[in-house]
Amino acid sequence: MYAVENKQKFLRDLSRAIHKWIIEMKKMQKPVIAAVNVAVFGVGLSLALASDIIMEVKEVKFGTAFIGIGLAPECGTQFFT
Repeated sequence: MYAVENKQKFLRDLSRAIHKWIIEMKKMQKPVIAAVNVAVFGVGLSLALASDIIMEVKEVKFGTAFIGIGLAPECGTQFFT
């Protein structure tokens, strides 16, 4: 692990990068398939939801991390149906 000088800027830049990845995934001309075999929360859930197809094992658990700690939702939750 490494230390970050400006944690706020680091988290803002990271959030912007993740949002950009998710938008790019949705714009791809080829289908994106997510293979999930563990618990999926937070950004992992956003990436799975941005995929066109989700293949998961029977025991997988999906969840939102932000609800329990009072944060705003991640950018991928807009894909909930």
